[in-house]
Amino acid sequence: MIVLKLLATVWGACLASFINTIIWRLLNQISLFDPQRSYCNSCHQQLTWWQLIPVIGWLIQKGRCHFCHASIGCYSTFSELINGWLWYELFILDPKIITALLILSTSLLVCSATDYFAQWIWPIWLIGLFSLFWLLNQKWQWLRLSAAIAILGGLLIMSFLTSNGIGIGDIELIFILQLCTSIKFVATTVLIAAGLGILSLRSRYQALPFVPYLSLGIVITLILTPS
Repeated sequence: MIVLKLLATVWGACLASFINTIIWRLLNQISLFDPQRSYCNSCHQQLTWWQLIPVIGWLIQKGRCHFCHASIGCYSTFSELINGWLWYELFILDPKIITALLILSTSLLVCSATDYFAQWIWPIWLIGLFSLFWLLNQKWQWLRLSAAIAILGGLLIMSFLTSNGIGIGDIELIFILQLCTSIKFVATTVLIAAGLGILSLRSRYQALPFVPYLSLGIVITLILTPS
């Protein structure tokens, strides 16, 4: 089983690398097929095979382009690492779980990448959060809807009263998350996300894409939740 888990880890990291590349090209209006290989954004040199290895390629290059030595952002590498960890921890030989993992990780990766690179998200991708029903073996409860509406109202009021506060995409994600999980799961996720976000702030006036932190909070909470 450990071999399968390691293969799942590699798959998770590769999936993150692929989705980050696709999202970055779409946001920058670059063809998905030309050029076929990734390239350095600074010197535009096509990357070799070993530079494209998730996580390892970035570590070998010490966070700098092998050709022009320009700094390479760590976002993609970090998301590869986290998604690989998610697949390692939750992978089992169950088609339902594998499907749910694929849907959830794709949803979180797409939403996180668009928020990180462009500060907005495609709300349709939040539907993938409903895969948490399978992963957590949840049953529908009308109390979740009441709690979600209450949280939605509170967050909208907070957003209206504070400038440069929580964004609509963040509110939408938290609302859907409450529909799929529990108040405890949502509270834990938000606390983790807020803590990590505060630690990463360099200035109180810095704009912070919060969806990547919420996604990380979801992953950590999901892994820590007893199956």
